[in-house]
Amino acid sequence: MEEQAVEVEVPSYFLCPITLDVMREPVTLPTGITYDRHAIHRWLRLADGATSATCPLTKLPVAPDCEPTPNHTLRRLIHSWCARNPGAAVDSIERISTPLASANRARLGPLVFRLADPKKPERETLAALREIRDVAGESEPGRELVSAFPGAADALFAVLVSTSAPSEADIGARRHLLAPARGAVPRARRR
Repeated sequence: MEEQAVEVEVPSYFLCPITLDVMREPVTLPTGITYDRHAIHRWLRLADGATSATCPLTKLPVAPDCEPTPNHTLRRLIHSWCARNPGAAVDSIERISTPLASANRARLGPLVFRLADPKKPERETLAALREIRDVAGESEPGRELVSAFPGAADALFAVLVSTSAPSEADIGARRHLLAPARGAVPRARRR
């Protein structure tokens, strides 16, 4: 016998108003509207300095440093619904983990400040770079946070520019620092 696909209607409040997909990480803005974390971060990041960030539905202004609040209750409801409706076309909802974006944002400020201080010893600069690499390596939102964090790009660029004619040990340390968190850096072959 042939199995027939059962069409399951997804509750509208499980859908992100931006993407119209089931929310994986529902977060709520101060305006009271809930969005998927990735979608609203992208929306707010697209607002440049010339235009202020606004809530997509209410059009109310949103502070540039706004960190949406995780909506754990809605997230649990979505997980329960997905468990009861295995025929629903929702991919890997049960494997979602809530990132610690606000903790990473608070952690990033002092790290960028350390990088921007040219008087800091190289050891501290390398430690700050490692921590920034860890934040960026955790997830896509972590990479977006580092790239959008005020002053981070300038501080990272200043570190790269300030290093001139590094020693063989410095090159090895930097190669190790810039290596992906879980992989090895291919070594250059000597001829």
